[in-house]
Amino acid sequence: MDTTEDMRISPKFEDDKHESRIDLPEAEADLGSSVSNKFFNVDCVQQHLSTKLMGQNIVYKEMTGTTMDDAAEQAVLGVSPGTAFIAEIQTKARGSRSKKWDADQCGNLYVSFVLHRDEKLRGFVDRFDVEVASSLAVLKVLQDLGLKNAQIKWPNDICIRGHKVAGFLVEDRGLANDQLESHKGKAIYILGIGLNVNSDIRRHPLLHSIATSIQCELSGRVTSREVLFSQICNSLEEYLSMDRTKIFSLFSKNQMISVDDSVRVYAENEQRKSFAALLKEINYNWNVVLKDTEGRLLKGSSQDFSLRPNPAKTVYVYRGDSQHWSGNQLLETLMALVDISKTNVVCLSDNELLEGRWSSDAVAIVLGDMTSNSDDAKRRDVIQKFVQSGGSFFGIRRGCNLFLDNVLEFSNRTDNQEKIQCSVANVVLSDEELQLSKIGLVASEDSLRFNCNKFPGGTDVVQYDSETDDVKCGAAIYIFKYGSGRACLCGLNLECTYMNVQEHFIITPECLSRIKASVYARDQLIQKILCKLGIN
Repeated sequence: MDTTEDMRISPKFEDDKHESRIDLPEAEADLGSSVSNKFFNVDCVQQHLSTKLMGQNIVYKEMTGTTMDDAAEQAVLGVSPGTAFIAEIQTKARGSRSKKWDADQCGNLYVSFVLHRDEKLRGFVDRFDVEVASSLAVLKVLQDLGLKNAQIKWPNDICIRGHKVAGFLVEDRGLANDQLESHKGKAIYILGIGLNVNSDIRRHPLLHSIATSIQCELSGRVTSREVLFSQICNSLEEYLSMDRTKIFSLFSKNQMISVDDSVRVYAENEQRKSFAALLKEINYNWNVVLKDTEGRLLKGSSQDFSLRPNPAKTVYVYRGDSQHWSGNQLLETLMALVDISKTNVVCLSDNELLEGRWSSDAVAIVLGDMTSNSDDAKRRDVIQKFVQSGGSFFGIRRGCNLFLDNVLEFSNRTDNQEKIQCSVANVVLSDEELQLSKIGLVASEDSLRFNCNKFPGGTDVVQYDSETDDVKCGAAIYIFKYGSGRACLCGLNLECTYMNVQEHFIITPECLSRIKASVYARDQLIQKILCKLGIN
């Protein structure tokens, strides 16, 4: 469906005693772990390998301090190159410049390889060659999985929609043991790879805004880590044999930040000061050339700088003065689902909304399920003018009334009221592009219906009462044109997931299970709404 068309999503409520009919694989209900194998099965790797060295020997632990040190200790004792050290959990994992790396979730791939390189090439540039070649090797595997939007971010990450899915680290550990003839003239490098595979990073309290996983990006599909590891080893052996000319060419085609893009530059010093600049060049020796806001050219390596995209447009999430729970959860949701390489996600206070300066870089304003107050007419006027001039509005339940007065009619519940019961709406989609038949979403059991007289142009409306456990007519979500812009009105609590719904609603275990089982389909739905609003 083209973004200029309206989208209607019709709910069908089912009694909790009925069997849930969510069209997702049964295994996908078990989130945050590899369902097919909770622990990595070393015995399953060999049948998928086609390498001479990479991954032919594997040292596996359920828990360790860091696989980087495990690999280094064995490398100096003469372990063969290509040996992989894998752990389910690392308690002292580190990234570049010894920064802490979060490696405490099962279901991911944390591995360090012992590499031998020509000691004549030993140095920073050669280590960077290895990092880039390794990132290209993993990128190829991810793209073959269907993650075509995965990209490399200088210096050593792979990102999807600006969220990190993999990181790379190469450490020089001196010369190899020359008592073995094959080790003479070789330098020891330890290549560390951290890849988020089967974990629900989007619900992680600290990582949701900066990271993602293969499972999240494949709508909950569980990936065999053993097959994935084998494919990475096969790819690594190919890419690590390439010369820098080939590596640089492939990197240039797959990097997330292009020449003349605006970036946020973080100086790698104790203060870690940041500043805005334009990326002017990435040199053949992997150094960057930057142009700051005063026109000065700055040159440096990854030891001097790290870069992040500096988007020019912003989605604003209105939280009022009280930082309402629904607004907070919408902020977390959008930070996980918006392409943050292209769009910022920022909270908006009540004073900032009324001042109106936010609209200069805004692509959308989002409002959660919050009650009205006496000054709503002023806020509504600001929001409507923004949308009429080409912006987008996304409202959840009572937040819709800050866009169209009384477009939602509901019982007189206040934010101070004790938790009320919620059920699950099995949402049936009429948008064929989504290819989802039913999604379990949170439906608060206070009476709610759309007021058809408030819709512009007499558009058909949603009209249902969740207390009656049936649908009287219409849809649960509407997207429609408003002036030069577009608006989405949602009658369900899309911001709630299995991780937070119990904080605000009373919910049965059966309903909670159904919401958990369809959390990735809910993500897809929100991302589709964002696309239709011109955000992603």
